[in-house]
Amino acid sequence: MATPQTHLYDTALLDRFARVTPQTRLLDLGYYDPAGALWAAEHGAAVTALRPSIDLIVELDLAARHRRVRVDARLATSLGSSDWGSFDAAFLIAPFFLGNTPVRNAIDLVSQALTPAGTLLYQAHRRHGADTFMKYARERFERVDQVGIGTHQCRLYQATGPIPATASAATADPIEHVLTVRQTSIRLQLGAGVFGARGIDPGTTFLLQTAEIPAGVSVLDLGCGAGAIGIHLASEDRRRRVVMTDVSQAAVELASANAARNNLDR
Repeated sequence: MATPQTHLYDTALLDRFARVTPQTRLLDLGYYDPAGALWAAEHGAAVTALRPSIDLIVELDLAARHRRVRVDARLATSLGSSDWGSFDAAFLIAPFFLGNTPVRNAIDLVSQALTPAGTLLYQAHRRHGADTFMKYARERFERVDQVGIGTHQCRLYQATGPIPATASAATADPIEHVLTVRQTSIRLQLGAGVFGARGIDPGTTFLLQTAEIPAGVSVLDLGCGAGAIGIHLASEDRRRRVVMTDVSQAAVELASANAARNNLDR
């Protein structure tokens, strides 16, 4: 049996149901597929595309150049507060194999990013997550409807009436997490919209357990998120010079706060 193409846009559905103009500011959360961002850019929209890794940014940049369109591709999974409430539309692909948390975080992000009249179009596979993702969307949007059926049992949903997280929820005291690897413990607070918002990623722990980093070297933590890797490496050996960077302002601020929490100089 063929593997469902849950991580790829069915652009025929976008042709039928998406409406963008040169005045449309669109946020694309396509994960592994550049097709949604390219489709919107080719139809004149000003596209900002968030991607969680460098290789996906490179792929999207190359595809945009080949199509001769402009896409603002960012290595990020969140937006700064200056972008909140500024997007007219958003595209989201919902590949089930990522698990529920990344999709929930993405829907939370979109509800914060859209204008009150903004629209989210997201695609999910009928048998792989569609019901769950609709439940999440209904927590953050006043109305969610299935608007189209595509190939390989994919479904296109439209969500309108975004309900951003309340100020009280956004400012609630975060839970402190303790990460202990190789007899070094650090304290971290995680934040909504920053990679690993709901827990320390197992891949982070595995990397710290297995990576052989010499003493006293300089380390660049690119795409630092909450700072778990960089802060642990600096705490493990105070002679190391660690620089943490991220295109997400929210991540930079959180990582800086976590560094101070562990008595590390900026």
